Amino acid sequence: REEIKEQIPAIRVIAEADSVETGIVAIDDYRPDLVLLDINLGNGSGFDLLQRITFHNFKIIFLTAYDQHALKAFRFNAFDYLIKPLNVEDLKKSVERITEMNEPENLLRNFLSNHSGNPAKIPVSTQEGFTFLNVDEIIRCQSDSNYTTIFCSGGEKIFVAKTLKDFE
Repeated sequence: REEIKEQIPAIRVIAEADSVETGIVAIDDYRPDLVLLDINLGNGSGFDLLQRITFHNFKIIFLTAYDQHALKAFRFNAFDYLIKPLNVEDLKKSVERITEMNEPENLLRNFLSNHSGNPAKIPVSTQEGFTFLNVDEIIRCQSDSNYTTIFCSGGEKIFVAKTLKDFE
């Protein structure tokens, strides 16, 4: 913890939790911008915590010793998935990407620079499973309360249980 605070001044630790229950209380009380989350908590998993919280407007970086849960983590909209022992430089890069993403003037520039040459893809979790969509095949997205319909070239429509804000 001290090394993280020293090496990454953008992170201000406002709470710590060692169980699902204390994590739920901390997230709902403090409403953080970023949650560093382990898979294994004292009495459950980070996934149990994410299913039970009421506040969801934050980025998640999983810090764990278990690489086999990465796909499930990204289904929960994980921003990154870092394997222990933690490399502080990797965490620093993830935090810098989050910070840059939150600056509106950098959104388009970052998107274009990170995806030049290859079609950009976004992960989408549907009722049928998990898929990656080419961004250049998306025609438009339509909101319907807590759901979004993604209209793709070729007439394909994908119904997703996420808001437009989640995709933004």
